[in-house]
Amino acid sequence: MKEGYAPVGKKITMKGMAWLLGHPSLYRLASNETRFSMRFFPFLINNKTWNPWYKQRNLPTLPKESFRDWTQNKNSNDGCKRKNISGDSSSNECFRSIF
Repeated sequence: MKEGYAPVGKKITMKGMAWLLGHPSLYRLASNETRFSMRFFPFLINNKTWNPWYKQRNLPTLPKESFRDWTQNKNSNDGCKRKNISGDSSSNECFRSIF
């Protein structure tokens, strides 16, 4: 495909995703809504008749919580600080314990 000659649908989709990714709170809301939809209405995405993209793909089951929620819960349970503002190395230990 030549540069600048993408199909119109793909251009619109990519511009929409760029806009959404540029707004973290809206991205978080969209992620939560997607998780809700996949939990209660999986047939909307996992439908090979309505969704040709899905014909050759298998989606994994969604985890119960997002990675962001998991890290926040883990850090709050360990007593870790989210940001290392003071510059001390004690809060860096919490980051290392995640991985």
